[in-house]
Amino acid sequence: MQAGFDAIKSALSGSARSVVQVDAWYDGDLVEKDLNVLSGSLTFDSTRAIAASLETSIGSPDGTLTPTGYADPLACYGSELHVRGALLTSGATKWFSLGWYRIDDYAATESWQNYPLPNGDARWVQRGVTVANTLSDRMSAIDDAQFLIPTQPLHLESVISEIRRLARGIVPLEKMTGIADKPIPPSFAYDTSRTTTITNLAALVGCSARMSPSGALGLYPLVPGTTPDWEVTVGADGVTAPLLAWARSGSRAGLYNAVVSTGQASDGSPTQGQAIETSGPLRWNGPFGRVPVAHTTATLTSNDLCNADAQSQLDTLAMQRTVVVPVTLPWNPAAELGDVLAMTLPDRVITGSLQTIGMPITPGVMTAGVQIPRDSLWGLAAAA
Repeated sequence: MQAGFDAIKSALSGSARSVVQVDAWYDGDLVEKDLNVLSGSLTFDSTRAIAASLETSIGSPDGTLTPTGYADPLACYGSELHVRGALLTSGATKWFSLGWYRIDDYAATESWQNYPLPNGDARWVQRGVTVANTLSDRMSAIDDAQFLIPTQPLHLESVISEIRRLARGIVPLEKMTGIADKPIPPSFAYDTSRTTTITNLAALVGCSARMSPSGALGLYPLVPGTTPDWEVTVGADGVTAPLLAWARSGSRAGLYNAVVSTGQASDGSPTQGQAIETSGPLRWNGPFGRVPVAHTTATLTSNDLCNADAQSQLDTLAMQRTVVVPVTLPWNPAAELGDVLAMTLPDRVITGSLQTIGMPITPGVMTAGVQIPRDSLWGLAAAA
């Protein structure tokens, strides 16, 4: 949750009105403040390499925002939109950044009216323009910056230093403190995609790499914490924010009950090991069936190492067994991907992290996908 959340927590349990301001920037300069946003939505998804996207429809009554040049505020050649949100309450207004977004394309719909003149002629007068934009967060700049030649780590001592080197000069950087750094394995190979390479490097230190609300590249733990950042309740209790709607869901996708790990010995011969889930509802040869997954890496130079790796991979997969529960929440401009949400339901309290967020940039409610351990949902009764 963004700093300053406590200042708006009580407002979320009431009827505070949401407000959004969108400003246009070009080449580091503010070029158009407080755009006339007719409609739009923000989407955040931690499963995507470019986690955040934005759609807007912006009105220009005098037509001056019609994109006609490379540097125009709503053109798609370097212009960015900065989105901020706040809740209007009786106290001071606290603004939160909702991200910086590069304009990827535009479509301008112009409105003209033909006015008759006293001499019998007619004149066309523009009555305004509506510009629709689709945008993506600043990770798109990293994604564009593909490696043009084969590339390898400059040094192997530090994952974090290498991530910073690969992104420096392309996007701003967060401090990336509080992360346990590691050396880069000698076998680590770069992808032609700078984004994929940074994503794979971040995974070595147990993190994902994505843009912060301030528009800088940061590292975020893959495994969320357990202490709730936000508490919501079915029905209004006047203290916590209301959980407006929720549902159940389930899928077999991503569920495995065996791992086969393979590698290569120093003499070039293949190595192999396996681990199988032998108990529980997802056990091998049980009702769920046989669902193995393969894991291969050059560092597994013996069968013993392969067996240990397979067991480690299977243990990790078991811990990652989650269900994404769709919920509807009060509009919260401080919410971030990975925030831990405690939901008080009619029959229990369940806790999970925000995997997705959908947020209108005009007044409305917020939707989210909450990642919940599967065991927490067994027998869960639907809300009345």
